[in-house]
Amino acid sequence: MLGLSLRQHAPGVPRIALLERTGLAEDVAQLRLLLERARWQVWLVPARRVRSSMPWYYDGIFAKIEVFRMPLEKVVYLDADTWVRSPEVLQLFEALRDRPLAMTRDINSWKGHQAGVLAVRPSPAHFRSIETHVMAGENDQRAINNAYNRTEIHTLPRRFNMHGSAAADIDAVVVHFTGYAVKPSAPRVDLLRKVSSGEALDGGLESGGAYYGEYFRAMIGPACFGYLSQALQVRLHQVVRNTSFVRASSLLGYRLTRASSAAQPQNKHNI
Repeated sequence: MLGLSLRQHAPGVPRIALLERTGLAEDVAQLRLLLERARWQVWLVPARRVRSSMPWYYDGIFAKIEVFRMPLEKVVYLDADTWVRSPEVLQLFEALRDRPLAMTRDINSWKGHQAGVLAVRPSPAHFRSIETHVMAGENDQRAINNAYNRTEIHTLPRRFNMHGSAAADIDAVVVHFTGYAVKPSAPRVDLLRKVSSGEALDGGLESGGAYYGEYFRAMIGPACFGYLSQALQVRLHQVVRNTSFVRASSLLGYRLTRASSAAQPQNKHNI
């Protein structure tokens, strides 16, 4: 869903998906296939086992630190549970005019910057510092904050990373389904019914029900549906069989049968 939203709002910008080699090989291969179908260029990166009483708890979450050593002048990074709603996302590149890193404030209990959406000028020195903090047991966000001096971080407006309790009164550029909540694309009928009706999931966007409903309508739309996993397509069909929602979705012009057989558009993007 993130890749498809970027294809719409940031066409022509290369898209790279960082995928850690963790878990079953067949699961990694299946995820890679889904990402490539959505026109991501997939980079497999090594998994990191950190110093912790539960090292497996952190499996799969440290791929983002690889952006800090990419051989590129500027990189915009977005967590996999984000979704882009506007071409304003391209303004993130311009946030690096006078500082090497740009993030929004974390509006939750921790007072640093939120690392789910960031723009960065990659730096091998900063990468080494981040990796040192990670291997000492810090999570990715705390490690990034600790590796940069506060004067090096440009604070972005919160509409570029709408997360937690900050979803009430701002027209978001990037919606971020943070927290320990099950994500709105989980292939579960009970949760998808809530999402379809614009109900925020527990532990996610506290006041962002409208974004959940919008996200659901995007998933069943012709631009996205055919790219989703088979399990998710099946569950979405089950939810849409609800008479009241079928009527509403028809008015919006969504057609699942058309979406599921939509041809994959040609493009050269990768981010």
